[in-house]
Amino acid sequence: MKRSVLGVCLALLVLLMSGCQFIPTQEEEATSYTYTSEADYDTLRWDPVTLKVEKSYLSAEDRDYTAAQVESAVQAAKSYLNGTELKPVELILHNGSGATMVYEGRADVYYAQNRDIPYTSLITQVMAGVEGVPEWLREGVGAYVADINHESLLKTQGHMIESLNRYVEQQKEAAAEQASSGEPAEEPYYPIEELAGVLYRNSDYTEALELGDMANTIASIGYAQEAYNYRGAYCIYAGSFVKYLEKTYGHDPVIQVYQGEAFDEVFGLSFEEAREAWIAQLG
Repeated sequence: MKRSVLGVCLALLVLLMSGCQFIPTQEEEATSYTYTSEADYDTLRWDPVTLKVEKSYLSAEDRDYTAAQVESAVQAAKSYLNGTELKPVELILHNGSGATMVYEGRADVYYAQNRDIPYTSLITQVMAGVEGVPEWLREGVGAYVADINHESLLKTQGHMIESLNRYVEQQKEAAAEQASSGEPAEEPYYPIEELAGVLYRNSDYTEALELGDMANTIASIGYAQEAYNYRGAYCIYAGSFVKYLEKTYGHDPVIQVYQGEAFDEVFGLSFEEAREAWIAQLG
């Protein structure tokens, strides 16, 4: 009995000494962060990421869900960028309307309550640094790490693209026909190269990778959904291209080019030649 009481006291002491550190129980998703409440923001921190949430924007449940997503993204980004300089990241979740954007040192995020935010892509881009990086490579590395982390680009980037939704419905119908029982099958994960292949075979936004961020400017002249779809297709294409480079040439050459070395000197062929080889295997 004395041992039991002593054990409880020690546990309480550890909890008190941990301050604001969130320590998960076995039933909770593995999440560990420091939390402080400031004048305008609730702030959650992991090394080297600071997540700032505008006051009263997220419920406690949404905040814990977001924290779990961000922690997973931080771990994936660190793993991919292991051996490189990890830059500090400030991730700001805004209450209101706007466009999610990446800058050197920070990312501004809107509509976080929808829960389909590409945290892995955003954090990887900022953590790796964005200044002077070719557009397709900056977006592509972020999207590729998201794919590694099974953060579905179908949900975060491509959920309004008709050809992707049609493809998913076809896959669901085929799975239902093959199912031996009436129970619905678990929704599969669609890897980034599969999504890029669907887009390419349907001639959807095929100019997005070539135009880069300019595609978003062109699309925004039309209407918001089209601009969003261009962004989604652009990220999927760029991530698929980076995945192709990684699988074909290895990880180090991609990092070398990201850090400023010339593409043709590192890979032994031009960007256009590599792009054509990647496109050939999409079809």
